[in-house]
Amino acid sequence: MNFGPFVFIGVFCTMVISWWTFVFGPQVQIGGMQPGATVPAGDVYPVYRTGAQKRGAEVYRANNCAACHTQQVRPNNLGPDIARGWGMRQVASDTRGRYSVGEDYLYDYPVMLGTQRVGPDLANVGTRMDEKVVLYHLYDPRNKDLPGGIPASVMPPYPFLFKTQKIGRGPSPDALPVKVEAGYEVVPTDDGQALAAYVASLRQTAYIFEVPPPPSGKPMGMRSTNSAPTNTPAK
Repeated sequence: MNFGPFVFIGVFCTMVISWWTFVFGPQVQIGGMQPGATVPAGDVYPVYRTGAQKRGAEVYRANNCAACHTQQVRPNNLGPDIARGWGMRQVASDTRGRYSVGEDYLYDYPVMLGTQRVGPDLANVGTRMDEKVVLYHLYDPRNKDLPGGIPASVMPPYPFLFKTQKIGRGPSPDALPVKVEAGYEVVPTDDGQALAAYVASLRQTAYIFEVPPPPSGKPMGMRSTNSAPTNTPAK
């Protein structure tokens, strides 16, 4: 008996089922997703990135920042992210948090979730660092005399995102507070400014229908007090 046709049909069905599960199924689930309204404010979320933030995403991708940083906060049943404080809002006295959902990445292409947490998760880094602090960290991550400096950081400096120039009529407003040759200053390049703008824009603090806010005064997790980098795979 010739089993060739049965083998062919079996392989074909396996390929169809795999394609349906991993390609068509997710497309049906999230392919047509549209921005939603926040709860309870009703603001449109997410907002499309433009200008420096959009360009900064390309700089982030070009420097493979996703190799060491994630942009995903897992729900409690898939990991201890929220308990460690990675999903905390960290604004004012609000320590409530939430996990990441598909809508958070609606305008990200490609989506740079990352898999290794050699450095801290960046899903909500914009609630902890503004553009200036991000620039200081990019210039010298371990310099404790600069805001954002973490002596235990394993992140390398990125000097090519900065340039040393002669001071004109006065210091540049973007000049970093670092010592260089007299009459000169260190300022970020256009790519450095763009990358800082993108990183500072990263925040998943908006509550939406999929993840409504918890009851007032009942945080979903505890804010972590450990700011040192971890080597925890996000699996």
